[in-house]
Amino acid sequence: DLHDVLRVLAEAEGVNIFVEPSVQGRVTIQLKQVTFREVLTLLAKEYRLIVDHRDNIYFISPDPAQLIRIETEGELFDVTINNAPLYHVLKEVVSLTKKNIIYPPDAYETLTLSLYSVDLPTLLQLLADSAGYELQAEKEIFRFRKKLSARAGDGGLQIDYANGLLSLQAENVDITLV
Repeated sequence: DLHDVLRVLAEAEGVNIFVEPSVQGRVTIQLKQVTFREVLTLLAKEYRLIVDHRDNIYFISPDPAQLIRIETEGELFDVTINNAPLYHVLKEVVSLTKKNIIYPPDAYETLTLSLYSVDLPTLLQLLADSAGYELQAEKEIFRFRKKLSARAGDGGLQIDYANGLLSLQAENVDITLV
């Protein structure tokens, strides 16, 4: 399993690694006298992965070009998204449309959907709804914001997200809910 290979490589090298759940593949490989970076580069090329090294962590994700297909015909879009993070989808939409779209840097919610012949406002609204965001349109600017409040449980868990800040209150709650 590709996840296992990447985890063992990171452990052997003594580095931190985060592999997105959408990274998939089976690996058969035998290499000698190669560096960690050489193996990582080889795997990234072979499995079409993006490797981003920031804040002392290697982030491994599928190449968005493999997960997102957006075609335009006039003002309408045909879209196929297969387990792609929201921020990758929005970056692709911005690149294609040259429209101003503002979204949080932590928009990692994964989406899978197929849409045919939808206009841009409908596309963006469906993306926002699917990922748990509110969409605000102001003139030529589209803004994605986390929905202000999500509450779960019988008062034991309260989660609020507003203005980029998370507030969490948990009391005797199953950790899987948090």
